[in-house]
Amino acid sequence: MPLDREKHSSFKLKAFALSTSGERLESPSTIEIVVLDQNDNRPEFTQEEFVGHVPEFSIPGTAVTNVLATDADDPATDNAALSYSIIHQESIPPFRINKTMFGINNETGTIYTRDVGLDIEVVKAFKLTLQVADMSGEGLSDVTSAVIHVSDINNNAPQFSSDHYTMLAKENRIKEEIGRVSSTDKDEPNTENWRTVYTIAQGDPNGHFGVRTDPATNDGIISVVKPLDYESQKEHQLILTVENESPLSDKAPQDTASSATVTVIVTNENEAPRFRKDPIRLEALESTAPGTTLAKDIAFDPDHAKLRYDVQYDPEGWLSIDPETGELRTQTVFNLRSAHVKNSIYYAVIKVTDTDLGGISTTATVELVLQETNDFAPELFPLSGTVCRNIAHAGLFLSAIDQDQAPYAEPFTFQLLSDTEGPLNWTVVQVNETHAVLQTLIEVESGLYFLPVLVSDAATPALSAASLVNVTVCNCDIAGECKAVAAAFLGTKVGLSFAALLVIIGSFMLLFLLLLLVVAVGNCRRHHLHKGALLGGGVR
Repeated sequence: MPLDREKHSSFKLKAFALSTSGERLESPSTIEIVVLDQNDNRPEFTQEEFVGHVPEFSIPGTAVTNVLATDADDPATDNAALSYSIIHQESIPPFRINKTMFGINNETGTIYTRDVGLDIEVVKAFKLTLQVADMSGEGLSDVTSAVIHVSDINNNAPQFSSDHYTMLAKENRIKEEIGRVSSTDKDEPNTENWRTVYTIAQGDPNGHFGVRTDPATNDGIISVVKPLDYESQKEHQLILTVENESPLSDKAPQDTASSATVTVIVTNENEAPRFRKDPIRLEALESTAPGTTLAKDIAFDPDHAKLRYDVQYDPEGWLSIDPETGELRTQTVFNLRSAHVKNSIYYAVIKVTDTDLGGISTTATVELVLQETNDFAPELFPLSGTVCRNIAHAGLFLSAIDQDQAPYAEPFTFQLLSDTEGPLNWTVVQVNETHAVLQTLIEVESGLYFLPVLVSDAATPALSAASLVNVTVCNCDIAGECKAVAAAFLGTKVGLSFAALLVIIGSFMLLFLLLLLVVAVGNCRRHHLHKGALLGGGVR
């Protein structure tokens, strides 16, 4: 069997010296047989094709990639001494460059650049045919290929296709594309060195415009992001700049930044009239007289159109508006106690319409804050009652109601008027802000007393009202009711004002006079009948 060093590089044998009789004459000795290598193995690349990348414009000596081959022969001999070389170079696309662009370290297999001029815009890749040979390049060999891709760097700044663009934009529109700008870039398409970023560098201090990049076309899309106003500014001059997503390489030509001017012409639109405030918050006294002006100059039209005003919602009919001037006036007296007044606020809706073609309208809410006025005097109650003379410190509790609200209502002030002798024996003691007690100063006789009491509200000046209180003084039972039946007639719980009492007394007097008249007429008739009877008797 032939020896193969790659399978067994050596053999170890043990030898013995024996006598003729077979006896061991000495200790065994070890004999090593080394198989000498012969160059019977071809070197082999570890890959069928190697791939590398190198940035364009790399300087000579830039490492690109490493290739590797193996040889099964003895590495300590020249049979495994490998040497690498490039035996052919081909550009992709072909025939674009003829000079040798790459070299290889024959010992390490490192591929590197040998010359300048790598430009992806000219050549995108190179295909190299590689050889490795043992015996330091003189023995057996193997061949493979390596593809070296030229990678793009951002050495070309984008350039606007035109240095001036003109676009139209409608006023009062947003999120609306008004036009596009375009640019060119010589770098590798669809890379960050090619994709563009547009910026509005000047001409838009109020942020009316926005620009974004169309990822498919690399165009800049200009849109309105904040409403334009034709009346304020009819034209805008924007300065746009463009750059790539990645920073420009220092190998790029200097002063290659590009800019373009975009003229945006604003077109006029018929705008709706506008209220200067919405809601329109007004304040007025409840007692404001009809015809009082509450507000004026409440709206305007951006297009300076003639305006027409009208009231859309006014449930109480309190307001009127001049259709031409928009002057808002009161039409009737207000009433804080209206069901349409909530928390002292009355709500109405007015409308303004421009009279140009289309008649665009706008509405606004009127919040009319009504302020209380002292319209009503407080009313005393009860106007009649009983005071028990047989109960110590007895009295009649008095109170009052006022249709006004604070601060024109309570605290009430109660006062006993002393324009007659009766009240001299009585007094009014204030209990709290809304109540008082009418009681005697000394012991008085049982009977009916008419006491004038004045009640006033808290306003300055105060409104007051005087009422005649009918008080029945009597001895009371356990339930606090008068024992005398006669006192019940005039001591009823139904209150009588002074005027009502005069009416009642007048009615009694009139009834008495009528009774006297009836009696007189009756007597007169009887007198005439009697006289006639006497005359008749004489004739006979």
